[in-house]
Amino acid sequence: MIFNSHTFKVVGKDVYGTIPFNFDTDEQDVYFLLYVSYETGDSFGKSSGNTEFIGLYNDPKIAKENQQTIEDYVEHRKNDNWSVELWNSDGSEKYSYSTSAFTGYFEYVENIDVIPLMIKRG
Repeated sequence: MIFNSHTFKVVGKDVYGTIPFNFDTDEQDVYFLLYVSYETGDSFGKSSGNTEFIGLYNDPKIAKENQQTIEDYVEHRKNDNWSVELWNSDGSEKYSYSTSAFTGYFEYVENIDVIPLMIKRG
């Protein structure tokens, strides 16, 4: 299996927000980041390429299952409470995730993807 890995730097949550996960990380391991790219705006303009990071996973199956859940929600809008039930980062339980950042009146989902990445500290 060959990965085109991406590297992200871990920084304080006051800088960029947080990506939820509940496991220890190692710089030698590959992890899987689920994200949504979307367009947003208002009556006066729009911006594309906005990104909402959903979660970091050590199992690609959990990341892909959550990706499919979000894709199904976006395609069919199965509920009107602006949320989906996703697996947490280790797959041990589900939680409610708000989709309001990318499913509002002016929002359009451009891409939902899982990318492999490595974590670098410092």
